Amino acid sequence: MGLIWWLISVGFAQSVEEPFVVGAKPQTFWSIGGTTGGAVSDDWGGFVGLETGLSTVKGNRLLGVQSDLFYDTTQQNVVASIGPKVGVLMLNVDGGLAVSSNLSDITRVGGYGRLSMNFGVFAGYYRFNVWGEDTLQQFGISIKVPQLLGYQPRMEYAEQ
Repeated sequence: MGLIWWLISVGFAQSVEEPFVVGAKPQTFWSIGGTTGGAVSDDWGGFVGLETGLSTVKGNRLLGVQSDLFYDTTQQNVVASIGPKVGVLMLNVDGGLAVSSNLSDITRVGGYGRLSMNFGVFAGYYRFNVWGEDTLQQFGISIKVPQLLGYQPRMEYAEQ
């Protein structure tokens, strides 16, 4: 009798298209939104702009790429940046290449780093920019709407 049940279970297991997965499946999100905040370096000022990112989330871990474009009143420049992003739970860290330009004659290339706390669509962060000898420290908030990419329902009846 045990042999019959074993043969039935092997036949059933071979007929399943996708293996059963225990735990969270990785999900990819594209997020886009706005960012604003203030500078707390030698000169005070503010900034406002756009932010976007592509992230893969598995359980409580995150890995992706982040970019933004904003106007900074402290330097009277437009700043664009892009870099990798990693995170655990609500804490995210990203950093990378930053380019600052006044759109006429001066363009500076440097780097940035950011530590952020994510609360769903809202995040608060501390960011530092390095342009050679110059540094700029900022506190800001961002509001981004995440879009789930590649959604596939898990239920068989959803395919009907």
